[in-house]
Amino acid sequence: MSRTDTLPAESDLHAYARPQDFMDCFSVAFNNEWARAEATMPEIAALATTVDVPGAQPLMHLRDLIVKPLGLKTADELTKASETDQNATPQIGDRISFFKIYSITENEIILGEDDTHQDFRVSVFRAPETPSRLYLATCCQRHNLFGHLYLATILPFHKMIVKGMLDGVAKKLKAAGDAPVAAP
Repeated sequence: MSRTDTLPAESDLHAYARPQDFMDCFSVAFNNEWARAEATMPEIAALATTVDVPGAQPLMHLRDLIVKPLGLKTADELTKASETDQNATPQIGDRISFFKIYSITENEIILGEDDTHQDFRVSVFRAPETPSRLYLATCCQRHNLFGHLYLATILPFHKMIVKGMLDGVAKKLKAAGDAPVAAP
C-alpha cells in the first residue's frame, strides 16, 4: 500500500532541510472524506502515531535501553512530557505521542525533537485532492559522527515503522468509510 515518494514542493519541511541532511518520504493513498476535508492535522498525526506497527514497541524499548546510558532522550521521557489536557487542541510546542509540534497548517503538521546527536523533523502532509495521499517525510540534521552512526543503524527499522504506520492509517481510514477515525 505505502510507497517511497517525493514530498510535495509546498511542504514546509523543505525550508528546514539542508543539502547535507538525510531526508526520506513515503506516502499512501486514501479515500476517507473526513481525513481529506474535515480532520485537523493534529488529528491525522495522532492517528498516524498511535497505529500499532508489529515489532515497533520492542524495537523502541531496545533503542531506549541502548541510548539512555549515552544521555540521549528516550521515548518514555518524552511521552511523560506529553501528558497534557487530552481535551485541548494541540498547539505548537505541545506533544503528540512523544513528538513535539513545531508547526501546524491546514494540510501539514511538522513534529520532531532535538538531541545531542541529531535533530529531526517529521512532516505529516495531506494532499487533499481526490484521490488523496498522506505523506510522511523525515529530515535528520546530524550533528556529529554518532548522529551519522545512529541514523545508519536505525534506518532499516525507521523505514519499516513509517511504512507500517502509513499502511495502518490507510487500513483504518478504509474501514471507516467516510466517517471520522479517532486515535486511541
